[in-house]
Amino acid sequence: MILQITLKSDLCMPSGDGFAGVVDTDICYDKYGLPYIPGKRVKGCLRECALEIVELEEELEDAFNLLFGNTGAAYSGALKLGSGRLKDYQTLVNEAQKHSADEVLSYYADTRTATRIEKGHSKAGSLRTFRVINCGENDQTFFFDCEFPESCETLLRRACNLLRHMGLNRTRGLGEVKCELISESKDVELGAFRISNFGDLKLLSYAMFLEEPVIMADRTGRPYGCEDYIFGSAVLGSMANLWLNNHGRPENAHENETFKKLFLSNQVFFSAAFPTDGQRIYHPTPHSLKTDKDKDKLFDECKGPYDKMEDSPICKRHGGYAHFEKDSVSFYSVRKEVSIHHARPIDKGIGHATPKDGQLFNYEAISRGQMFAGGMIGSEKDILELAQLLEKNRNLWMGRSTTAQFGKVSIQAAAFDALTPKQLSVEPGGLFRLIVRTPLIMYDEKGNDTPNLSRIPVLLGMPSLKVVKSFVTETRVAGYNSKWRLPLRQASALSEGSVIILQNGGTDRVSLKQTFIGLRCDRGFGQISLESLPDSHFNKPDLETPEVANKDDTNPLSVLIGNRQMKEDAIIRGVKYARKFRTPPQNSQLQRLKSMLLDQEIDSFAKLIDKIFEIKQEQQRLQVLSLVTNKEKRWFEISNIGKKDVIEKLNEAYFDYDEFRVLMLSVITEIKQIRRNKEAQRDDRE
Repeated sequence: MILQITLKSDLCMPSGDGFAGVVDTDICYDKYGLPYIPGKRVKGCLRECALEIVELEEELEDAFNLLFGNTGAAYSGALKLGSGRLKDYQTLVNEAQKHSADEVLSYYADTRTATRIEKGHSKAGSLRTFRVINCGENDQTFFFDCEFPESCETLLRRACNLLRHMGLNRTRGLGEVKCELISESKDVELGAFRISNFGDLKLLSYAMFLEEPVIMADRTGRPYGCEDYIFGSAVLGSMANLWLNNHGRPENAHENETFKKLFLSNQVFFSAAFPTDGQRIYHPTPHSLKTDKDKDKLFDECKGPYDKMEDSPICKRHGGYAHFEKDSVSFYSVRKEVSIHHARPIDKGIGHATPKDGQLFNYEAISRGQMFAGGMIGSEKDILELAQLLEKNRNLWMGRSTTAQFGKVSIQAAAFDALTPKQLSVEPGGLFRLIVRTPLIMYDEKGNDTPNLSRIPVLLGMPSLKVVKSFVTETRVAGYNSKWRLPLRQASALSEGSVIILQNGGTDRVSLKQTFIGLRCDRGFGQISLESLPDSHFNKPDLETPEVANKDDTNPLSVLIGNRQMKEDAIIRGVKYARKFRTPPQNSQLQRLKSMLLDQEIDSFAKLIDKIFEIKQEQQRLQVLSLVTNKEKRWFEISNIGKKDVIEKLNEAYFDYDEFRVLMLSVITEIKQIRRNKEAQRDDRE
């Protein structure tokens, strides 16, 4: 289903941000300047509306609790709501990229000012400026992806009908909306998922497109922090939730053999998903890759010390994500964003968080519009079962706060050679390196987790290997079990990007093909890469920044922005014209001309001039013609000008009738204002 909100008046849905001296309270908009409505704001409004219904009809309380959940409950509410975006959003994005974000935003939004009145005068320092989304001539409409149980549809529809106002200043003329649920017509996606060989197992590879921002909770437990890749445990949880939804969410699912084998038996591995541009997968940059402070030179310390260093030392880890190809390397930086939210106090008459009640908080999230690649590894039967699940529903919700605004992703069929394991052969005495892709949790003989590097050869199954050198950092891995409602035991681990150089200390050649080692491999931990040492000390950086390709490239947004700019220019020219005009018509004639310009049936120069020539009194008619043509009355009398001549002159002077109409309305408004100012000055002198 789709939740549709149509603006009946301008709307200010604050983002929590502002620009000093420009806008005190800003709205939510993306990097292209396109406004959107956060799903969390709307869900909160719908909950209040549904609560009012339940207070009158107690029999709907169960549906309310199922839809919105209970505080402290093991499971969250069943309602999942994305952020509201404009119709044909992706097409708008393609067109918006041809303009600056400010140009696009100026088309969809305006600024308002307000002050506080105290004792009949504005209070000093109370002037505030806030931005609003224009409702537009045709009522701006936003669309939200919405999922909920069928048993709750009646309550949700009634709550939507009850929602009439939202946002800032909803009691002062802003935020009037029409909210309704509409059926969604989905396009059928063609193309099955690719299942390839992964040693003795099978690999289902996929690309994950972020439809909404995704919150991957910080592994170290940092409050409101966010990692910059998709955890394998998050993919596992989303797939398990999808299985439960398709089977009616049985309470004894853990006893089901299929569910147990897929998600509880450690027989299926869910790899982490790393950023991709559609062709290349970018993994955590190895710690051995160093750069200077300007990031112009790259040096890989795996080859050992380099004696011919220049004056500028290379001693800083590059960080981020990288893709290596022959002697070049390209980098990728995952985009993140911070959103600000507040929990309303118990007293709903208070619209903001207070020190004693309510809570103000923020979330860091991976920004929408990015793509990540990953895979699921298991027996052929298990992988086919997972593929069938995804074919039924390619939209998943993962991470934190998935019930509103965050966590929606779409899974697409994809194939990446980088996911297929490659066998590495090492001669006696040969060197190679192990790169940690996801946190590696190792254990000792007693089963305790320890980041002891001497355990690496044992985990690889080759005791003859020796650790020669390492570039590693350690981290603590935390987590939370929502079923138990308890935090998971923290564990020490080698962090992503750690590099261990090993040597074959035996007398025989060894072959290595491992992809996962250590603990919790089924949840994406312990993902590694085994590679030969680089051929050169230096790598050539690729300065091009990859972008995810857009699908469409046609939209009238450029025309709309051009029309907006045309109107603004016409208003400015109209003001200047009015101030220079010597003998303007009387207010009665100005009002008559204004009525003609506002008449929807008069949509061309010919119809307007016909209407003006219907004015019976010649002097009044000439005054109006003089104003619209910028010619004196005497010019009409001498030249004996007719309708056709006036129309030709106007066609030559203006781009179209709309430009002329906007300019003349501006002229009329300015002339009246000049007269009012003169009358006020005359009254002051008297």
